[in-house]
Amino acid sequence: MAKMGDSVNDRPHRRSRIIHSPAEIAIVSRELPMHLSSLLPSPPEPVRTNHKQKGESLDLGDWLSGYGLSFREKPYGTGRLFLFDQCPFSSAHSDGAYAIQFENGAILP
Repeated sequence: MAKMGDSVNDRPHRRSRIIHSPAEIAIVSRELPMHLSSLLPSPPEPVRTNHKQKGESLDLGDWLSGYGLSFREKPYGTGRLFLFDQCPFSSAHSDGAYAIQFENGAILP
């Protein structure tokens, strides 16, 4: 059963089922998925520019830039608001994602 949350009219609990399956199921060698995964591009190495000393606050703007994240920065009270051009967690949306760094260095993702 697919039972996320309450069963309501527009999202009822429902039985899962296999819609399509191949006529013949075969075991593949371990090399095939390993080969397929080797075709993926390697993720870029993060650029680590600010090494924090104990007791120092991280500069969120420098950190985001070091990881290649695109954002706009605005003042937010006595802190800073970082508006992402693309959500770093989901490519399904490109607006509304933000992080805040308060004056004391605390970060609200």
